[in-house]
Amino acid sequence: MPSLESKLNKAFKDLNISYIQQESLQNYLTVLRNHDFSTYQHSIRIGLAGAKVAEMVGMNPKALFYSGLMHDIGKSGIDGEILRKTKGYTEADHEQMMGHPLYSYILLEDVHDFSAEVALRHHTHQGEPYPKDIPKSKVQFSEETLKLIDEVSKVISVLDACDASITRKNERSRIDFL
Repeated sequence: MPSLESKLNKAFKDLNISYIQQESLQNYLTVLRNHDFSTYQHSIRIGLAGAKVAEMVGMNPKALFYSGLMHDIGKSGIDGEILRKTKGYTEADHEQMMGHPLYSYILLEDVHDFSAEVALRHHTHQGEPYPKDIPKSKVQFSEETLKLIDEVSKVISVLDACDASITRKNERSRIDFL
């Protein structure tokens, strides 16, 4: 079975992602891989799944691919011990974890503006939405693009919850879909 990295490289080729964009995405992912390997793998799975879902429903696969890869980049700013906890996840841990969408936004803005907006919003479509306050974007997006950001963030939210439910080996954010 091909590794996640080989699937990622194939997606770069299949989606005709430029070398400069590949380097940018890989640089962000490398920071995440070095901080928490499980979150790195999760992010690649969401990017790959996002591209497949986009093709199935007639959306832009690059929008979901980039946003899926980058949605949790802000977890590189979360204490690694919290990310790796398998039990004893506290309210204080959850409070710290709730910062990751804003951290993602800050890391991505001015480089991957669309993905920054999606990352900021991907937990606003779940049971206990956060962040409560969405900062005003520096970019003047068209109404059409704002709608696409909302649609993509909803898809990423669902993929994020499903992947966590299937792969997470701890008590945090488990969802029983069946």
